[in-house]
Amino acid sequence: MASESKIRAFLALPLAPSFEAEVGPLIEGLKRRYPKIRWIRPSQIHVTFHFFGSTAGEQVDRISKSVSQITTQTSPISLFLSEIGGFPNLARPRVIWLGIGGEIEKLKSLHASLEQELKKEGFQCEERPFKPHLTLGRVKQEKGLHNFGPPEFSSTETKRVTEIVLFESRLSPAGPTYEAIATYPLSKT
Repeated sequence: MASESKIRAFLALPLAPSFEAEVGPLIEGLKRRYPKIRWIRPSQIHVTFHFFGSTAGEQVDRISKSVSQITTQTSPISLFLSEIGGFPNLARPRVIWLGIGGEIEKLKSLHASLEQELKKEGFQCEERPFKPHLTLGRVKQEKGLHNFGPPEFSSTETKRVTEIVLFESRLSPAGPTYEAIATYPLSKT
């Protein structure tokens, strides 16, 4: 990657490969009930660890070095999908999300280790506490949504998540698309 070219990048735990079968029908049902919400494609669901924004090629190399140091010391994480929620709340949501459960403390520890390593490389880190979730949809302010009524959703079976991915996000009027730049296996045995 040329150092003068920049991409919009973020680091995430992709859950689509493990949970797309459960999330796909949920999002399709929600689309029918709430067509004005911008819903995420089921194949793109993930837990965001770090959003880098506009990123140059040499920064991608530094990100990869930092992430690899942590993922080689981390074993796969067992997670399941839980309840539907909203930010700031379900009465007037701006974001509709799906909660996750399982080895959450291990997930938070992984996030903290990644942030610490990225700070050493000079990357700005989020001040807010890490709240792992899957964004399902975003509500445009001008369209408004009052008293969102989520459908029943039963927790899924626990599945192992085995990698972290550095994605490029490409924006378009149809919504963002994500392309994997680098994959980092959670490879501690």
